[in-house]
Amino acid sequence: MRRAQLAGLVMAGAMLLGLPVASQAYTVRSCTEYWYPPAKPGQSISDLRPERTNACQKHAIEMRSDRFGVIDGQGYFITTDVNTSLACPHSSGPAPNFNCLIPAPLRRNEVTETRNYYRLTAQGASLRPLGQGYATDGRMVFSYTSPIQGADAASFQVFTPQGAAADAAWARDRARIYHDETPVAGMVPGPVEVFDGRFAVNGGRVYELDALDGVKPRPDVRPNLTVLAFALPLYDNIISDGQRIYVRGKPLDGVRAATFQMLPSTCPVPGLPDLQCRNTLTRNTIAAHFLIARSGNDILYFGEIYKVVRIRNAPDFVYFQLDGSDELLGIGGHRVFQLEAMGTALGDTEVSRAYVGRLSGPVAGYLADEVGFFSMHDLARSGSLLCGQVADLAWPERDGVPRFGPLRRLPDAQVPAGFKVAFENARYRYLFASPQQSTELDTVIDLRDGRRMQAGWCGEGIQPQVVRR
Repeated sequence: MRRAQLAGLVMAGAMLLGLPVASQAYTVRSCTEYWYPPAKPGQSISDLRPERTNACQKHAIEMRSDRFGVIDGQGYFITTDVNTSLACPHSSGPAPNFNCLIPAPLRRNEVTETRNYYRLTAQGASLRPLGQGYATDGRMVFSYTSPIQGADAASFQVFTPQGAAADAAWARDRARIYHDETPVAGMVPGPVEVFDGRFAVNGGRVYELDALDGVKPRPDVRPNLTVLAFALPLYDNIISDGQRIYVRGKPLDGVRAATFQMLPSTCPVPGLPDLQCRNTLTRNTIAAHFLIARSGNDILYFGEIYKVVRIRNAPDFVYFQLDGSDELLGIGGHRVFQLEAMGTALGDTEVSRAYVGRLSGPVAGYLADEVGFFSMHDLARSGSLLCGQVADLAWPERDGVPRFGPLRRLPDAQVPAGFKVAFENARYRYLFASPQQSTELDTVIDLRDGRRMQAGWCGEGIQPQVVRR
């Protein structure tokens, strides 16, 4: 410490005298090593206390793997941790760091190294790593720092069951199966198959893999498991045992495997040729992260964070993604469902709307039926894709009732140049420049006298331009 203070004074003096000094902060390094006694079977590494602590020294270490090594004929589990503390880090958060105001040569960086030596066995010459944190000295089997009581060292081996992650820490000997160093009660030597990281099948029995409780038997689950849908970012796999359907290890209430099937998206939508949809879901949207299935005549929608929404009695249900949009919609029973809104809503809220006649869309970011337009985001008719006075005069419905007769879509051949979509009823013709959003070019024509109303822009205080034919 006194040497560092002296160095700081020397540098400060040099700066005052205008002498050249280093432009970088100086670094203080320290290293401490901890030596631990052998652990008892089942004793956690966090329960161990060092029997000796001293400054780091140079040792002749024969490393048998990245963490198992031999020192002076004894076997050790070895870890190293290096922590760097910068006086003026590149990012110090919203609060100012006054150390950054100190001239660089006066700043003190610290590098702290910790070396931990956990003694395993006096038979270091026989220490042999087995993989996945396991090792043996030919007499005992160790899982990191802890000996596994009763494990047969001669036959003990690490293995990866079918369907398990490569680092899942499964092992076996001639008598038992182990998971995370613990013998699995009831499992017998032989094949193990893992489903979803949630279920494991061995000897005709099903076990559940629980992060807190370990591996526990599930006699209520049949062993002939099938993965119906693979995990997406917000979900585990969907699994069937031939009788019930499971998500995250729990059966879905009232759902039978015999009438359960995953549904793909459908495009074109049957009977609704004016709905412009994507042939496949766009993968970078929220819609691509969810799954939809049929259970009898009901629809199950797996929404956000393990929420399952049920749409009842919809035997003709299909779902799709609108062209040029992230919206995921469903159609069934002459109703349109806003699936993403249902997946994020509290409880079992159904966000749907009955439509009349043929359904078209997208139309300037809306959907259209014979009554009028409604938002494809929340299915509300209360909004307006027209602006200001144009909407007041020419909006085709009020309180869900058509004001000027049925609204119908014009064939593409009758859409004037400069527009993409056109509708009309007995009073007005509606021309839209974009299917995805409203624009300042959108125009309404009064069929009685040909008067054209065009919004210059859609905003507060809009004054529509009225143009004669």
